Amino acid sequence: MAEQQPSEIHVNVNVWKRWDDWLSRQDAWAVLLIVTSLVAMAGIGTYLLVSAAVRPTSAPLTVSPQSQGR
Repeated sequence: MAEQQPSEIHVNVNVWKRWDDWLSRQDAWAVLLIVTSLVAMAGIGTYLLVSAAVRPTSAPLTVSPQSQGR
């Protein structure tokens, strides 16, 4: 008998079933911890991007005329 190659649809369904089986075996607290961590990382990343975007540019230091004569 010739061995048949699995179709792409069959492979995708099998991968989804394996992921669904893994997820159903996980503890609810572990999944909650993972989701909370991902949300926290996204929040921190957004905060860093926004703070870098709105940070005022640093002006070059200028020497005042009064301090040059001393």
